[in-house]
Amino acid sequence: GAVAVPLAILVVALWCVRMPFAVALLDRWQADAIWWSFPLGSITSMVLSIAYYRYGGWRQARMT
Repeated sequence: GAVAVPLAILVVALWCVRMPFAVALLDRWQADAIWWSFPLGSITSMVLSIAYYRYGGWRQARMT
C-alpha cells in the first residue's frame, strides 16, 4: 500500500529535524531544547504529510 512514504516522513521528522535541533541547542537551552524539538518535529511531520496527501500519488497505490 501507501505506508512507505508516511513512514519516511516520520523518520525525517524525527532523525533529520527533531534530534539535530535538540542536540544543537542542548548546551544553550538545556532541557528546553528537547521540549521545543517536539513541536518542531510535529510541525515538520504535519507539513510533509499534508504535502504528500495533497500532491502525492497515494490514491493510485495498490496492494500487490
